[in-house]
Amino acid sequence: MKLPKKISPCPIIEAVVEIRFESSVAKEVIIGKLYNFIIEKFPESKVTRLPILQLPGEVLCDPNLKFNPHYNFLFNNLVFQFGPQLVAISNSGDYIGWDDFSKILLDNFSAIMKLDILTKVIRLGIRYINFFENMDIYKNISLEVKLNDKPLESKQLLTRAELDLGEFQGVVQVATNAQLAVTKIAKMGSVIDIDISWNNPANKSSFDLSQILVQAHEKEKLLFFQMLKADFLEKLNPQY
Repeated sequence: MKLPKKISPCPIIEAVVEIRFESSVAKEVIIGKLYNFIIEKFPESKVTRLPILQLPGEVLCDPNLKFNPHYNFLFNNLVFQFGPQLVAISNSGDYIGWDDFSKILLDNFSAIMKLDILTKVIRLGIRYINFFENMDIYKNISLEVKLNDKPLESKQLLTRAELDLGEFQGVVQVATNAQLAVTKIAKMGSVIDIDISWNNPANKSSFDLSQILVQAHEKEKLLFFQMLKADFLEKLNPQY
């Protein structure tokens, strides 16, 4: 299947890439190094301490919270988040395109991996959230939900599928009648949310960032365009 390089209008409202890792370095050192790295590289960014830091120390030690971010750095339409075992970069709002976004990802993740705080990467996840305003997206995609052999009519419909993609795993969620609140006026529409993850299946200590990032993006993009019906795709002004 030949995939478009872009469609218009672009439905992507957020693209996120996160790395979860193990480390033999103290949490305070990890947080300090990541904080200094981002603030030195993006000195004009707006820094926010996330609510998790208001929790007591003994609660913060809960293993279920180890991948939660502690700080949020906002720089233009880029967001950097990190915690003691996670670092994430997202493009919110107007999508800058994969060519530019991937350069930012490779540049910053490569530099972070040289800070000597990552012992082993245990997960890389790439997630794209697409929003279609005032639309029942099920009428325009190849995914069907039926009841008694007839399309299920519902005011709000959410489907979720977990996919085995070899060394990668995928989670696809499709929802109608979803609310997008990015401005003072909330918008209603449908969402296609695709999350592709590499979970270090062979427990490798080495990690080819560029290769895995490209493969994860290719799988996400293929899944998205495979879902769209041909006539609907043509209405999105695809550019090849």
